[in-house]
Amino acid sequence: MNAGGQPVEIEDSEAVAFRFQSGMLGSFQGGYYVEGGASHTGMTLWSSRGWMKLSGRRGSDGSVRSFQWYSTHPEAPHGVQTESDQGGTNAYQLFVQAAIDAARGARPAPLTPQDSLHVLDVIFGGYRASETGIAQTIPVSIQ
Repeated sequence: MNAGGQPVEIEDSEAVAFRFQSGMLGSFQGGYYVEGGASHTGMTLWSSRGWMKLSGRRGSDGSVRSFQWYSTHPEAPHGVQTESDQGGTNAYQLFVQAAIDAARGARPAPLTPQDSLHVLDVIFGGYRASETGIAQTIPVSIQ
């Protein structure tokens, strides 16, 4: 239920592809789907020596998070490595609680002002890329 009591028929979905200065590639995708209150997020990073993938899904049947990775490093385990978590602690809820605790003065903020500004630079860079069709360079501002 929302504050006005009227149903909101909106789905939100996003996808961003990115390349790091080092040449490593990545993608982020996520979405909130009104039907059943489900959400899905994922991020994948690819490098010349392997990849890693974080994903999460929340729906009426519960939450599932997983982490997969693969490496060609000689000392790495062979094959795709997978770790899954059924339910448990919700990272977003922990982040919100940390922000509330910081506002109360009970602990430091979970992000510095510089970190927060960099997050906004990345988000608005994605918007500019979508609007213009031109890849955006995001300056490295985190020290």
